Amino acid sequence: MKTRWEFHFKAWDIFFGKEHSFVGTLGPSLDQDSSTVKDGFDFELRLVPADTRSGSPPHQTGRILVTIPGRPENTEEAAYVIVSRMKDRVCFPRGRMEILGGFICATQLPETAEEEAEVGDRPHLVRLVFQNAEDVPVFEPKRLVNLHVDPQHQPLLEQVNAARQLSNPVEAFLAFFKVLEKAYASDREGNLIRALADSDELFALVRQVVRPTEKEAIDRDEFTALISDLVRIRDRCAHLRGTFGYAPADPRVTIEVEPHLGLVGELAHRCVQARVVRSE
Repeated sequence: MKTRWEFHFKAWDIFFGKEHSFVGTLGPSLDQDSSTVKDGFDFELRLVPADTRSGSPPHQTGRILVTIPGRPENTEEAAYVIVSRMKDRVCFPRGRMEILGGFICATQLPETAEEEAEVGDRPHLVRLVFQNAEDVPVFEPKRLVNLHVDPQHQPLLEQVNAARQLSNPVEAFLAFFKVLEKAYASDREGNLIRALADSDELFALVRQVVRPTEKEAIDRDEFTALISDLVRIRDRCAHLRGTFGYAPADPRVTIEVEPHLGLVGELAHRCVQARVVRSE
């Protein structure tokens, strides 16, 4: 059995004049912490672009088809790795490509009569991702007049706004975490975990945001353990050496960084909000 995965893309500052086909080999993972690829295998990749560019700034759309030995449930993670690595090579040294995650299709390709009977008339698997369309708030002029920030806290406001613009989860996590570091550990000497864990203000903030299922709020020991986890992730986001740290396509980003990104972002937002003074 083989599976053909179909992804859609948008590309800027680069133009594909025709369809391109490649064959390659994805080797076994060298990272003991990653379960992405246990054994190496050959794959086929087709890049099928649209004929023209459109939009402002001009961009080109198209499809990426990756054919891998195996069934969909066993090849999905590898397909993401292949497409991500292809994107990195295409975009270097100049160009930008976005893999669109809203519609991803897998087609099973039987190779024997038994597999054809197993697949039957249901060869396709489709993943659709929907996002709620939130109302865009109308700008209120009084917000500009009534919102006052102490000059010493202006960098925090600038930092949280900059963090909100980042789409890469590793960069966004690190950017939001900088708000917490500056607010609660600027005068630390040495241990970052101890400095953050000793902050009563941060502890109170976390108790507002983190709600355990079996009790009303976390205790101090649980808070310290959470801070330890967040600092460990922060260190991996900030450094990339050997097998330590997160490259953009590292599957641990999905497992470790993204589940904590919302929490760190909310803590950074509330931290800045607490330092904003509204005049009446």
